Amino acid sequence: MDVEAEPVDLLHQLGGVAVAATPEARTRAAAELADRLVLRAESDDVAALSALLRGNPRREATVWRALQFRLGDVSPSSNAPHDNPCTAVLAVARAADGSHVASELVAVDADGSAWTALVRTDDELVVQVPSPRTLVGPVSAPDAVGPLLLAWREALGGLRVEDAKAEGTDEPAEIEPAVAVTEPAPPDEDAAGLRADLAARLTALEARLRLAAEEGARVAVARAMQDVHDELQAIRDQLARLEKHLTG
Repeated sequence: MDVEAEPVDLLHQLGGVAVAATPEARTRAAAELADRLVLRAESDDVAALSALLRGNPRREATVWRALQFRLGDVSPSSNAPHDNPCTAVLAVARAADGSHVASELVAVDADGSAWTALVRTDDELVVQVPSPRTLVGPVSAPDAVGPLLLAWREALGGLRVEDAKAEGTDEPAEIEPAVAVTEPAPPDEDAAGLRADLAARLTALEARLRLAAEEGARVAVARAMQDVHDELQAIRDQLARLEKHLTG
């Protein structure tokens, strides 16, 4: 493997996670990228991991925090700083304390920008896409998530930031795949597409809730509930557009 090309390859693979067509495909791609990060960590490839794991893709991270959660934890039982991303990745992937049922890796820049990039629940390790839920702006400017998302869009290439706003903020809601401008779909075709999309998203939400319930970890349930809350808000907005379309 070409080590010099590795940072670019990792960014490209992160972009693939962001544009995955279904929740299942996104989870699979996120797990594959997480496995690749572990391999880089085992090889002590500080350069490759430092190039990817940073709150702002234009700035270098100064510390990588490994957060560990025990069953029932709402806040982390352990929050250990690492000055080497390799040791941080391995600490999250392989918790030394077996009672730690979940872990998170947070890459923090000098200005306070942070990205919760890696999450482990039991034996499942995945990479999270930069989004308002996983990014924190500089300490002095907590509303700076928007510029961070724009910076990540440029770094990942071929992506755009959706116009919809995150609830309670003025920031873009999510990184989405770039799309070409096309002619509007016929009314019937547009309504059918909206219904199919809503059905698929509701099915994915049910599966996510079942998984969280089976895991039984409060931190996993809380994360799933936040995801569900965000997704339900998006579905409400889409239903409103569908109703307006059908009655218009």
